Amino acid sequence: MPSHYCRATTTKQYLEPLFTSFSELHRVYLQDCEVQGKLAVSRKVLIKLFDEMNLSLFHPKKDPCDICVGHGTGNITDGDFAVHVDRKTKARNEKVRDKERAIENSKIKVSTMDLQSVLICPSIQASAVYYKTKLACHNFTTHNLATRDVHCHFWHEGEGGLSSHNFATCIQHYIETLIEPGIEEIILFSDGCGYQNRNVSVSNALLYTAVKNGITIIQKYLEKGHTQMEVDSVHSTLERKFRKVPIYSPSNYVELIKQARPSQPYVVKYLTHTFFRDFSSLKYYDTIRPGNRVGDPCVHELRVLKYLPSGVIQFKLNFDDEYKDLPRRRNSATGPSFNMEIIPPAYNNPPPIKKSKYDHLQQLKAVIPIDYHSFYDHLPHD
Repeated sequence: MPSHYCRATTTKQYLEPLFTSFSELHRVYLQDCEVQGKLAVSRKVLIKLFDEMNLSLFHPKKDPCDICVGHGTGNITDGDFAVHVDRKTKARNEKVRDKERAIENSKIKVSTMDLQSVLICPSIQASAVYYKTKLACHNFTTHNLATRDVHCHFWHEGEGGLSSHNFATCIQHYIETLIEPGIEEIILFSDGCGYQNRNVSVSNALLYTAVKNGITIIQKYLEKGHTQMEVDSVHSTLERKFRKVPIYSPSNYVELIKQARPSQPYVVKYLTHTFFRDFSSLKYYDTIRPGNRVGDPCVHELRVLKYLPSGVIQFKLNFDDEYKDLPRRRNSATGPSFNMEIIPPAYNNPPPIKKSKYDHLQQLKAVIPIDYHSFYDHLPHD
């Protein structure tokens, strides 16, 4: 599977989260070679081959801070490190202040959001699964800081991918659940992942929602490497829950998510391909880059985006800056007359999985209860 956090910048592939070390992997490899009567290579050779094939063991998603590591090794100057620490502190303080505002004022909603690490299906303790590719499942989670309400949008790769319009649809739908009489402002905190939270499709979707509902929506991005949020605790809870039972189909994940917090159950929406809309069809803004010339600020430097019901996007490069209008020409058709019906579906049919993966899943039916076989039989594939 690809990296969770860095899939946009690396082609390295990772083994599914079945092994915790190369020693464990090598033991299973030796057992398989013995069964098949093949000559096994040493652990050292196995690691070398992994490197040559651009492979690695799976590591749970984390937010690596290159700047902190670089400063510790002397590759980042004290000045650059001080700027980084200042941005980190301001971002965290911003979230604390907004949380307090939301608790005191019911007209303001503040949430954190993130995509959980890739989940695989089936996920069971059987040697047969080691050598087969499995179905990838995705859980996009939002956490309301004032009420602690949690919403999960869950889907698998046979119903949708990880394009910007998938996340735009989830975020837009979540915001619609928050809309109630008197709401004036909705604030969303997230990491700065480009394909997920900081792109023109998501921005046009949020501008559309702000105009449609007559509210202000604000996106705020935490400093890279220091994006710990309340929503992370939800994912930790779920990962502990998932480890306790076998997973035979995506619906098993959905049921476990519903059971994870009995006192205040998580709200789960199990998505099909018909849920996703193609928000890239909205052309309010062609780009959200806050500069025009070479050397001007780029999208990754944005810290705050503000979507006004007037149809204007404003931005900040630092939390303590004043808001400025995005220096981009806006489509003059922007207005409150838009409705969901004009936004086309992202998929006309379920996206097919690879034929090789479909064949592997068919073979895995040997270790899956017969009640789940029909699900795998009907997966669309090349």
